[in-house]
Amino acid sequence: QARIASLQKQIVTEAGRVRSGSGTVVASAAKKVALLSASLEEQKKKVLALRFERDKASVLLRDVESAQKAYEESSKRASDYDAGGDTKDASLRLLSRAVEPFATSRKRLLVGIAASIIAGLLLALGVPIGLELLDRRIRSAEDMSHMYGVPVIGVLRPEGSKQPTYRQMTIGPSGPSRPNVPLIGAHR
Repeated sequence: QARIASLQKQIVTEAGRVRSGSGTVVASAAKKVALLSASLEEQKKKVLALRFERDKASVLLRDVESAQKAYEESSKRASDYDAGGDTKDASLRLLSRAVEPFATSRKRLLVGIAASIIAGLLLALGVPIGLELLDRRIRSAEDMSHMYGVPVIGVLRPEGSKQPTYRQMTIGPSGPSRPNVPLIGAHR
């Protein structure tokens, strides 16, 4: 039993030593993981910064190329102009120089403004009227009898209204109406 007790004591001490050793291994591994993730984030930032700089450089290169093309075109035009001015060809002759007009064309500008204002007003009035004429909604009992020739039996009124609920029946837009006999339930 003494031997078993010493072996159990030895197991406990060895287990404690293994736990403490594994704890230091886990702590050092966690430090390494944190260090690696920090260096990875730093590398990501550097790569993004380099990509941004490369994009900026490509934009600047395109600007330089377009400026170079514009310069080449303008220098070509200038050389063509100079070459054309120096020619003493007999087939080329200056007929007359362009002269700047003495008066401005403001009258046409004012007429255009006035015409646009009048056209705008006509459109502002004509469009709603045209839309109203195209909209065939029934808004009153008279619309029903005039448009479709349908007799109107009753009209719903709001609650508490003093107007009668039922109306005298008419036929058609200009049809004869019944004698002055109110319909059933009519209020006068």
